[in-house]
Amino acid sequence: APEEVLEDRVRLDEMQNRVLVDEGHRLLDAAADAIRNDGVAQISQRLFQGTISEHLQQHQDEISLVVVGKRGEGAGRDPKHLGSNIERVVRSAHRPVLISSLTFEPIERAVIAWDGGRSVTEAVRFCSTNRLLGGVTATLLHVADGPGRDRSSLEAVGHQLASGGIPVEIDQRPGPVAETILQVARELPANLVVMGAYGHSRVRQLVVGSATTEVLLACPCSVLVVH
Repeated sequence: APEEVLEDRVRLDEMQNRVLVDEGHRLLDAAADAIRNDGVAQISQRLFQGTISEHLQQHQDEISLVVVGKRGEGAGRDPKHLGSNIERVVRSAHRPVLISSLTFEPIERAVIAWDGGRSVTEAVRFCSTNRLLGGVTATLLHVADGPGRDRSSLEAVGHQLASGGIPVEIDQRPGPVAETILQVARELPANLVVMGAYGHSRVRQLVVGSATTEVLLACPCSVLVVH
């Protein structure tokens, strides 16, 4: 009878929901234990039922940095695919997003890809006012497809970073944006690339800049993206 089928479906939904909630708590407990073992004392756990975008939009004021893996379980280790949540997180967070590589390394050398855009300007402000890159040597990289940016403007950005305790080296190079960023990151080698989610001029896109996507796909290290 339809009533019996409906009751069965309700019971099945309740059972599936309990399983998902239990799984969520187990994941949170395992993550908290791992972080605690690395010396972090203050940890809070939150199990949110809904989408990652909804959660980030509701709790913007509580967040200063979002950390997410480069690829989730669904993407596996296929180098041609990013985790399905990355673009949702970058679009929704309106906070810096640290996208961790598969094997995280302590940050000792960073590349900051500077194009003069609003996003990377905010990235520089974040780095210079937070302790994330304190004492880390950074290369301020400007990639040009024409006449290079006036070095004095790059030196002003370098001074801003240095005032926040980040030693800076300036590097200006011609070439394709994403390829050049990746090349410099490998040459150093860098443990972190910092860039804007939206490019400036020729790399501006409606959602996430094409150069940003290319770097995320191929970068061997973690990437800090600022929207």
